[in-house]
Amino acid sequence: AKRKEDEEKKEYELSQKNSLKVEYSFGEEDFTSAMRKLTNAAMLYDRSMPGCVQLTSFECESMPPHVFKEQLKLIFSIKLTPPELGAIMSYFDANGDGEISCTEFLVTFIKTSVTEKYRRRQQWRQYQAE
Repeated sequence: AKRKEDEEKKEYELSQKNSLKVEYSFGEEDFTSAMRKLTNAAMLYDRSMPGCVQLTSFECESMPPHVFKEQLKLIFSIKLTPPELGAIMSYFDANGDGEISCTEFLVTFIKTSVTEKYRRRQQWRQYQAE
């Protein structure tokens, strides 16, 4: 019983510590910076390339902020500040439960990938035509 109580206490302390890594008082520049980082990662993502990272980590219903932040770092090498993480949380936490909706994230990520690649291709064609 004592061991289970200690495990529960550690788990609670860890969740409290991790929740402190999200800062919900963010500015416009934090939001812009976070979205720019995601956009760049999306633009570089190409699942048809050999050795491409898989997005299976995001195939769950939702993800707490500290896990989401760690997945972004591991998969895309994206490092977010606490205010940037707060900005992303506010964007992808559709129901306000404090967790990222993985479905919403994946849909937005893939749409951004396609849109950004098209936009940059158009810019390149315009540049070459000049």
